[in-house]
Amino acid sequence: MVTLSSINKEVGKIIKIAGVFIVFLLIAFTLIRLATIFIPKAPEKPQKAFGKLPQPDFLASQINDKFKFNIDTISGNLPNLPVIARVYKISNPAPNLLALKNFEDSAMNLGFKNRTKVSNIYYRWSSEEPVSRILTLNIQSGDFVITSGILKDPNYTSAPLTTGEEITAEASNFLDSLGVLPDDIDNTKTKIDLLSLTSSTLVKATSISRANYLKIQFSQKDMNNMPIVYDQDSPMSLIITLPQGSPIVVGANYSHQEVSHDSSTYPLKTSQEAFDELSNNKAYILFAPATDSVSVKKVYLAYYIPKTKASYLLPVVVFEGEGFLAYVPGVKDE
Repeated sequence: MVTLSSINKEVGKIIKIAGVFIVFLLIAFTLIRLATIFIPKAPEKPQKAFGKLPQPDFLASQINDKFKFNIDTISGNLPNLPVIARVYKISNPAPNLLALKNFEDSAMNLGFKNRTKVSNIYYRWSSEEPVSRILTLNIQSGDFVITSGILKDPNYTSAPLTTGEEITAEASNFLDSLGVLPDDIDNTKTKIDLLSLTSSTLVKATSISRANYLKIQFSQKDMNNMPIVYDQDSPMSLIITLPQGSPIVVGANYSHQEVSHDSSTYPLKTSQEAFDELSNNKAYILFAPATDSVSVKKVYLAYYIPKTKASYLLPVVVFEGEGFLAYVPGVKDE
């Protein structure tokens, strides 16, 4: 016969067992947490799905001097960089006659007419109002350039220039009107240079009052919290002036390389390995001071897009200093 006393004993046993089980779970959970804190994870193995990668297609450096490099970062040391990074394929569009027709329609709306076939891949249009301009398109790559005699006229004087938002908006609207404004542009990185004409060459002006042209350079958005870097100038740049008080694009060098979602991870050089290559004259130096000693103040990872059409978006280690900029290929040689 079941009595109240026997029921209480059974309930007491169940409570004790449950209590022991709960304590066991708490101990197990604590041990797991401690393990995740004190036992390092096994490093992620690089996928290397694209096989052996090409080297970044750096331009031939005009700076071959041997420098003595000093590490002058905030910490006084080289940073610990990630050991792997993603490499992305770059999409290279095929020639498209429909794209040519659409581009021509857009160009004509901007005043460019009289199409001329220069070669199998180059087409040219001209515009005479409000100034003489020539637009040349590479239908294979989608790249285009704009030239104008006003960029070589020593007697030309622009209406007063401004570097306000309306100028960057004018540049963006021009690309949008041509149907080539990319959606990966980071407007917060847009750069404006003041230019003047000296001995038939455009150079940076010392002040806006001495400038006759504005050079607008666009940059692409970061990838995986890493900036995209180029050569000294962005491959997506326009030159604007105000011949009659209204802004007009009189120069352009436009080349956009679209990064695809197809990617794979690769091992990276350490900051010390990259610094050793820099010290051994194996870096692409974009500019340097007129001294034999350089203080490196910043070291970081970035993705590099060259002037030539690339197959991959490759990481580089960037070294910055006072009047100094250099890139070292980031993928470890294996």
